[in-house]
Amino acid sequence: MGSCTGPTGKVVFVTSSVYDGNLGGLAGADLICQTEAEDAGLSGTYKAWLADSTGAAPINSFVHSDLPYVLVDHTVVANDWVDLTDRSLANPINSTPYGYLPSVPYVWTNVSPGGVALTTNPIESCGDWTTNSDYVGPWTETTYVTPEWTEPAGFELCYVSFSLYCFEQ
Repeated sequence: MGSCTGPTGKVVFVTSSVYDGNLGGLAGADLICQTEAEDAGLSGTYKAWLADSTGAAPINSFVHSDLPYVLVDHTVVANDWVDLTDRSLANPINSTPYGYLPSVPYVWTNVSPGGVALTTNPIESCGDWTTNSDYVGPWTETTYVTPEWTEPAGFELCYVSFSLYCFEQ
């Protein structure tokens, strides 16, 4: 008999810390996700569910997994990439890499349910996630399983701090 040593599938989580819109671009956001995963003892490579004005987005930068996307407690969020990007989730992405609810239930996004950029205007994505100035960034809540899990609930000034969605690749 084998033993279960961790989540079966690709782990997804909400960062346990919050960050203003100056994430250091998409590479900086990916580093935040990777660091939080490693600090929590998770293995693998992690990327932030974000997009910018250049068209860089999960649709073209993520591994499209055939494995389920799961929270750290094994709760299935989506059965595979196709299920993840079909406009609804089985369960919300509302757990940190430590298995707790996030301190702030809001996340930066700029990604449609299909994995493409929602806006290609850098003024509407915190200057491609490089500024905490008076630009704005799209955000949503971690409670949704409908398309709103990633479609923005609104735009907020970039000096406000929210979490990120992080996905194992």
